[in-house]
Parts: sequence; structure tokens; C-alpha cells
Amino acid sequence: MKVAIEVMCPTCNTVGHFDEVERDADCFCQTCDYPLFWARPRHTGPGAVPAASPAELPEGGRRRLPGTEGWAISEQLVCPRCFEPNLTTEGFCVRCGADLHPRPPAPVYLPPPPVPRPVPVQPVLVPSQRRHWWPWVAAACLVVIGLVAWLLVAYA
Repeated sequence: MKVAIEVMCPTCNTVGHFDEVERDADCFCQTCDYPLFWARPRHTGPGAVPAASPAELPEGGRRRLPGTEGWAISEQLVCPRCFEPNLTTEGFCVRCGADLHPRPPAPVYLPPPPVPRPVPVQPVLVPSQRRHWWPWVAAACLVVIGLVAWLLVAYA
């Protein structure tokens, strides 16, 4: 059961109709996009309450902010500040006016790390690897003396 209500938009005085039970796009003013379900129903008889003027409306939150939600579009560009979807052809956000194509921040170059100081190398004292030749000479002399003694004993 549809219950159509006739409401006068308090911001632009356009008369609009919407279903009080089912909310859809018709619940917003076709001229200024004001949410008509927040407006008072229009009374035309004696004792009618006049609609609020725009000056009497509280600031903030009473109007549906523009954007691309609900539109049949395939691409959206999300605002980096308020996250409102916008058309990709827009340069500034329709909600907060932020630049939709901001320049990337300049890269911050860090100074190079300091060059480490060379660590002084302590000389390592290695024991001498020099081979001693005299034990070999002594062993060879003993072998030669033993061989000569054996020959003398064997042929004498």
C-alpha cells in the first residue's frame, strides 16, 4: 500500500511527492536534492504550519551531499580526504572540494650513512715456521757412518 505524501521543499519551495513507507530516490527534492522526508507535510487548510525557511534549518547533516552513489556509472574516483565517490572526469571533490588528482609528495632523501672508520689491525705474531735442517743432517750422517761401518765389517 503506497502512501504518497505531498511536501514542499523548505530550501527551494518545490512541491514533491514521495512514499512514506518505501524510501527511494523520489524522497529527495528534484531541484536541490533536499531529503523531503525531513520536511513537514504540506497543509493547505486553515491552521497550516508554514515550511521552515533555509535560515531556520540547523547547519550540517540536513542535506544529502552530492556524489555518484546510486548513479549508473562504471568508474568512480574516491576522494582521498572524505572518501566520497566522484566522477573520473572531475578535478575536485563534489563534497569537500579537495583536489582529486593531488601531486605525490616530493621524495625525502635521507643522507647516506656515515662511512665506518677502519678498525686498526693488530699484527698477529705467528711462531716461526722455519724448519730446522740440522736434525736431518745429523740423521743422514748417522746413516752414512752406519753404512760405512757395516761395509768395513762385512769386507774386512
